[in-house]
Amino acid sequence: MENKTFYEHFKTSLDSMGLPAPNNLFSTVTTASSTIGTLAGIVKTYGTKVTIAEAVLAVPAGSGAAAITAQLAKVIGACTLAFYVGACLGALAYASGEWTSERLWANNAQGTADLLAVAKKHHIELDAELTSLLKFGSRTFLERSHYAAQAAGSSWHIA
Repeated sequence: MENKTFYEHFKTSLDSMGLPAPNNLFSTVTTASSTIGTLAGIVKTYGTKVTIAEAVLAVPAGSGAAAITAQLAKVIGACTLAFYVGACLGALAYASGEWTSERLWANNAQGTADLLAVAKKHHIELDAELTSLLKFGSRTFLERSHYAAQAAGSSWHIA
């Protein structure tokens, strides 16, 4: 089997949850980290319950954040931005090789620690409210990334 790119792994992970992964927003580790950081900043400003569609209306026009949310709103406007950020962090952890399948059955606290470590490594600032929300879903975000790779027959091995 052929090796996949970072983006292909990232997209497979988000596809497994029915979420879009536009290439121009997540093509590389650097681009994905920047996009996730921007989205996390919007969550920090507007709260964990804001949907992507609501963020489009709230974010100042002409900003980079406005362009990102507008692109996502076309596909998943009703999804909360906080959930999408969590899913993107799980995809980033998997696609960048920073999370191992051996940790799959670790407890939820370990999953939270894994997601927070990935965010810190990539300079993605998360506020306390988003961090608290991730505690409930971190294992789900990481497991879905793992199962998506298996289902796709990925040859990607994370040591």
